[in-house]
Amino acid sequence: LYVTGVYRLSPVPGGEADGFYRSTGAFQGEGCGRYYRAGSFGTPLYHGGDGAAERLFLQLLGGVTDYFQRVYERCLREYPADLTVFYLPTIDEASHEWLGFVDEECRMYDPSGRYEELLASAYRDCDRAVGGILDRVSSDTPVVVLSDHGMVGCRRNVYLNTLLESEGFLTFTAEGDIDLAATEVFYHPAENGAICINSDEFTQGIVPTSRVKTLKVEIQRLLEHYRDPQTDEPIAARVDDMDAQTVKNSYVYGDLFFIPGSGYSVKALASPTGRVSEETFKSGTHHFNTGRSMMNGIYFIANGPGALKGKRQTLKNLDILPLICTLLRIPAPGGIPESSALLQLFSKPKEPS
Repeated sequence: LYVTGVYRLSPVPGGEADGFYRSTGAFQGEGCGRYYRAGSFGTPLYHGGDGAAERLFLQLLGGVTDYFQRVYERCLREYPADLTVFYLPTIDEASHEWLGFVDEECRMYDPSGRYEELLASAYRDCDRAVGGILDRVSSDTPVVVLSDHGMVGCRRNVYLNTLLESEGFLTFTAEGDIDLAATEVFYHPAENGAICINSDEFTQGIVPTSRVKTLKVEIQRLLEHYRDPQTDEPIAARVDDMDAQTVKNSYVYGDLFFIPGSGYSVKALASPTGRVSEETFKSGTHHFNTGRSMMNGIYFIANGPGALKGKRQTLKNLDILPLICTLLRIPAPGGIPESSALLQLFSKPKEPS
């Protein structure tokens, strides 16, 4: 047995929480990978196990999929809507545990095929859930399957704010938070690649505007030349100056953008051991741009009128809102343009005669 958090469903239409619980069962939102890595399910394969721990973890993930399917069925049956959005964590959880063992560019790569089959089991579970939705909607109901990110393999965590603290640029509070009143530079807690200069143009900023440019150069040089003390490998593939970037129609946050070296996952919290880098067996990571295609999400139209079956098209997360508006036949808000990439996923309707 293991203990999860306590959750409340909110909001449930019409105050029907009790009925919702009775028809779907207790909330199951995760397969508890941290217990798998800790050996609570038995010895993992990567520590010499026989696969029993992985089978139990997949069984728990299957229970998560079953729970979400019950939620889908209840929502589709009792809460008709113009737009219904479902989420399933199965593939994300499995990939966080095993992606590094199937990524040929990661030093954890295992060519045996054992981890490919484990991940394939998670994909089959997800496919079963999508199939359940398709079985319950009409042929003219558009169904879009997408992910908000991809994933790459990693074998080590690098704690950028611990590095910045060791170099005198950042201070943590006793609780482990960033003390902005005593911090010049920090890696953003969103862990999205953004490194921020705490300029005095911000409420709690302490860096004079006149020093920002010089400080950026100093930090960029530090991170690009820093080598992992345990492996002697560079932690950064590169560090971009965001003032020098031209990103059309995109929102850019941060003064510098950190792109990690191969096999590294970047953390914003204080290192639990005080070391800048630590080995990890949570072998899949995302949140930042490595430039590799594995970080791209997936998008395809699974059902609906005008959908071009088998059509593949490169899209961006920013294309999803126009897609939804197109499917609902409503204008996109705020003057957001219609995406030509999305239109290529549909055949053009015939003009009325």
